[in-house]
Amino acid sequence: WHDPGSSLESPKPYIINATTTVLNQVGQFTEMYVTENTTSSAYGGKNGHTIYILPGKTLTFTGDFNFSTQNGRIFIGENANLIVNGKLETANNNKIYNRSNIQVTSLVSKGSTLLYNQGNISSDYIELGTGGVKLFNYNKLACNNLKATGSAHVYNYAEVEVTGDTNSASPNVWYNSGTWTTNTFQTVAKKAVFYNGCKLIVTDKLSLNQARFINDAGSYILAENLETVNTRIDM
Repeated sequence: WHDPGSSLESPKPYIINATTTVLNQVGQFTEMYVTENTTSSAYGGKNGHTIYILPGKTLTFTGDFNFSTQNGRIFIGENANLIVNGKLETANNNKIYNRSNIQVTSLVSKGSTLLYNQGNISSDYIELGTGGVKLFNYNKLACNNLKATGSAHVYNYAEVEVTGDTNSASPNVWYNSGTWTTNTFQTVAKKAVFYNGCKLIVTDKLSLNQARFINDAGSYILAENLETVNTRIDM
């Protein structure tokens, strides 16, 4: 779990166990360890917080979890769970490394957030916003609707399943080297470039607006309907 890019001052350890009901009294630059299944009703973010959800443990928030302070990190171990019965919001150079399970009502990321998924992420709504958000998916991501805006970068190397709409308003990278399944897929940003290196399956309409879509050799796009406006498709 060592982050070689971290330059924060030495953190102070803090144990989170079953008796911990709020996390709003923890100072900045603190390493927090979830050692037992814990349900929290509040979180008071400070700069440099690091949360380790140890293997087999679950951290549950009964409402929103605003993890938007500077340089925060969350590590979710094997067979561990982060459950948010509300919105998980990240920003300000925060990083989330998931090896097991994230289950939230909505996930909104902005401000140079890094989302690195080797487990499962499930959410009703996912928004990857401004400030250079980067999503790397190496296992499974499932949601009802996904929106990429501003300067978001999206890299899929495994499986993404969107039951509703995939909406890309970001002019930056959308790269698919796995299977991306969605009901509708629409591009909004002008002059955006999309790379498909495996399977893009759109069960209804694929709308490409003033974009360039590169479909690598051996990959394919399957769509019920295709609509293009001033778009170039390279096969």
